[in-house]
Amino acid sequence: MKNLPEESTVMIGNATITNKEHNVLMVSLDHMYEHLSDMRGDFDGDEDNEIDNLKRIADVRSLQKLFKK
Repeated sequence: MKNLPEESTVMIGNATITNKEHNVLMVSLDHMYEHLSDMRGDFDGDEDNEIDNLKRIADVRSLQKLFKK
């Protein structure tokens, strides 16, 4: 992730966030991905929960790609 000055901005649709807010968002997504990945296989055979978890992982990856600079 590039380190840009905090006063630079990122456009998200019609919204604009600062570089600092963008960095917080990206770190949050990284942590969520790690958390969901750590949970894989912890559902004691509950396939529905495993499938939901995999969908969440895919959604996090999608957001990471969407907001990547």
